[in-house]
Amino acid sequence: MPFEPDNITRDDVIHAARKVRKEGISLEPSTKYDVIIEGNRFPPKEIMRYVHEMRTGEFRWDHSGGDPTNT
Repeated sequence: MPFEPDNITRDDVIHAARKVRKEGISLEPSTKYDVIIEGNRFPPKEIMRYVHEMRTGEFRWDHSGGDPTNT
């Protein structure tokens, strides 16, 4: 499927974070910053990879860190 980050919603991100926590999925740590979702810290690009996978079936995130991922 095409890479469509503009279609990702806040609910998608929360759902992915819950899945990661519930299933005890190990994530690659962030190099500098974490995003806090429901009081838990996550590496932003890793969470976005899981969001993209949940939406498209592909575990990928084609943006670099910083503004492209944070947006």
